[in-house]
Amino acid sequence: MSAPAGWYPQPDGRQRWWDGTQWTEHYHDATAPAADAAASSEAGAATDTTAGAATGADHPYGQTAYGQATYGQPGQATYGQPGTSPGAPSSGSGVGKGCLIAAAIVAVLVALMVVAGIVLYNTAKKKVEEVIPTTFPTSTSGPGLPGLPTLPGSDGAEATATVGEAFTLGELSFQSGWSIGDDDSFGTGTITGLTTDAPVESAIIDVSVMNGAQELDTTYCTVESGTTKFSCLPFFEDLTGATEVVFRRSL
Repeated sequence: MSAPAGWYPQPDGRQRWWDGTQWTEHYHDATAPAADAAASSEAGAATDTTAGAATGADHPYGQTAYGQATYGQPGQATYGQPGTSPGAPSSGSGVGKGCLIAAAIVAVLVALMVVAGIVLYNTAKKKVEEVIPTTFPTSTSGPGLPGLPTLPGSDGAEATATVGEAFTLGELSFQSGWSIGDDDSFGTGTITGLTTDAPVESAIIDVSVMNGAQELDTTYCTVESGTTKFSCLPFFEDLTGATEVVFRRSL
């Protein structure tokens, strides 16, 4: 059955006249005077009567046929787009919130990875420093190297000399004329011209450059077996004010 003729609310707030079979072009505001509603009611009734007379001629028993409405029935939510609601939230807002949450999680994970990397690095560095000493011993004897046999010439002989002066270190006799000069490759200088009177089979000498009681820098000198000329590693500290050099034989 079709809905009875009458005024029905529209989505725009106005009311529209339904003549019993179809929508007419009669509108009025919900607050319009009652006279307008009555006039429209009369117009709708006349239309309905005309439509009923026309349809009654088509039916043998003079009954007015009420066809099934193919339009949205008054009172039903047929206005606007199907399945939508003016107050429904946009799906885009949910996607944006999801992206923000994902970005925050990624930032936290990256921060945790950085902290873990720093902790692991410090732990590994500490372990390496415990296993590998950062400085080399200056002698083959002493508590730092227990159990090593005493080698020939490694009796801890020591000698102090001014730069260029001849000196004797245990069984080794060094000639005068040696010097501390600039190193062509790197460092602040090195000992050159350090030679012995006789060939030496093997020897390692610890060298300390002094300024009175202050030690300015240290290095090592070695000799190739069967020769007399010693080669020394470079210094890296400022040797200004050096007054003497202390030699100690460690091998």
